[in-house]
Amino acid sequence: MMVIASFIYGIDTLTSSHGILLVLSSFVSMLAIEQMAFFLATIAPNKGIITFMSTGISLFFAFTSGLFVPRDFVSPVMQQLAQVASPIWQVKTDEIILSAEI
Repeated sequence: MMVIASFIYGIDTLTSSHGILLVLSSFVSMLAIEQMAFFLATIAPNKGIITFMSTGISLFFAFTSGLFVPRDFVSPVMQQLAQVASPIWQVKTDEIILSAEI
């Protein structure tokens, strides 16, 4: 994945301080999403329910956290509901990383 990203963005972008922090942020978010998937697989009794829950929950978190639409368009109540998932924290972290002067 990193090789493909280096072809798309260039190796200089990925090895800059912002690039390294963004990759680290993505890795931490991946761990949290993996744990959520494990939790859903543990509580669901069959594959059909796992598919339904994973699609519904992932779309809910993607829309409410600012992955699919800017967070400015999402109501504050929905943003509060999305705070239990890692995508909203990754979006906020990425905004902080990109706005920081390193």
